[in-house]
Amino acid sequence: MCDNELISVIIPIYNSEIYLREGISRVLKQTYNNIELILINDGSTDKSLEICKEFEKKDSRVKVYSQENKGVSSARNLGLENANGKYIVFIDSDDNIKSEFLKNLHTAIKLNDCEVAVENTSIYKKNINKSIILEKENILKELFLERKFWAVLHGKIIDRKVIGEKRFNIKMSISEDLDFLYRVFLDVNRLIIIPPKEYIYTVRNDSLSHKKFDLQKWNSEFELVDGLIKQYKNDKNLKECIVSRYLRINSNIIKDFNLTKEELDFIKGNMKKYKHYFCFFGKSDLKERIKIIITYYILSGKGK
Repeated sequence: MCDNELISVIIPIYNSEIYLREGISRVLKQTYNNIELILINDGSTDKSLEICKEFEKKDSRVKVYSQENKGVSSARNLGLENANGKYIVFIDSDDNIKSEFLKNLHTAIKLNDCEVAVENTSIYKKNINKSIILEKENILKELFLERKFWAVLHGKIIDRKVIGEKRFNIKMSISEDLDFLYRVFLDVNRLIIIPPKEYIYTVRNDSLSHKKFDLQKWNSEFELVDGLIKQYKNDKNLKECIVSRYLRINSNIIKDFNLTKEELDFIKGNMKKYKHYFCFFGKSDLKERIKIIITYYILSGKGK
């Protein structure tokens, strides 16, 4: 497979000195060599910028940009503004990728004439053992259902032409990945999902389950998905997929956070809006529907 097509790898960085050297080294050791590694220092107060500049001096493929702390979406936007590659890959500073991660994604996207290639992480519960190609009519549905891949940036290579001038919404602090991918996938005709081999998910102590529920931040998810449900009110199939996402997220919030009574009441109100879908939206699997139904009625009991 020809490796003369440049891949831009964009990594936003904020106070990542503990694992940054290892993360950068994994990218530079990829068997697919024709890359530019764009490191965006988002106002780090530790030695992250110093580490980035060390690599920049050693390897001409490394480009370092720095800005005041504006958040991950702003950092990724700066990376896109400075990317020259035909393909874009977003990686986090602590991602654990094996040496053929980029090669496998590039091969998949080229051989199958796709605009996006996806490799799920090894812990994705619905992983596949052979490649699957999604045509345009099913891509958005699967984005919201997450039956075949997660609606997040990691593990994806995207043709720059379908990104175009699209940028991350810097006002969103949760679900900015979904918002960006939705707008990009509107222009995607073919997407391939390959079996997990090269991407290993790392669980850290700052995951959502260790954080306090912040309604103001989560409102960006609720408003996004609520708006899409209204936008696609006349497209029954896609609307059901989006409602599935909405109910699943609210159900997961109850599982992941220790909520106050007021917060529980708010989530209950969210789910109540679409409770008539509990038994009838057939796009989600049965276990997921049962979990949502049980969660809602347990929650209803707490609200009495």
